[in-house]
Amino acid sequence: MNLKIHTVLNDITGKTGKAIVEAIISGERNAVNFLPLIDKRVKASSDTICKSLQGNWRAEHLFLLKQSYTMYKFIQEQIALCDGEIEAALQLMVAQKRDGIIEKLSITESSSVNVSKKKKTNKSHPAFNTREYLKS
Repeated sequence: MNLKIHTVLNDITGKTGKAIVEAIISGERNAVNFLPLIDKRVKASSDTICKSLQGNWRAEHLFLLKQSYTMYKFIQEQIALCDGEIEAALQLMVAQKRDGIIEKLSITESSSVNVSKKKKTNKSHPAFNTREYLKS
């Protein structure tokens, strides 16, 4: 499509990138109308953003974008399901060590707060705190 949005955004799968892709899929083509979707942390100017969002809106490219984005969302759902299964397995492992007592560990426990200060989590990490399960 000859869009250069990757020069403006570091992560196309972030909040702003997904909002732009969803707007393109829903039919938006005017670059100025994408500006309200841009997060305030994006350092590029409005002119640069508008220039990066001008492209060829050919039907086959739009179809491919829609298919790719649908697949991306499906994969994210599958990852979330896998994370749920992993957490259930870790809970079972902890319960076996504690004579059958199953309790869901809280991410806000004091030891996990210390861990979060040392290392930032990113979107590649599970939605739960694996360290607390493995310490038990």
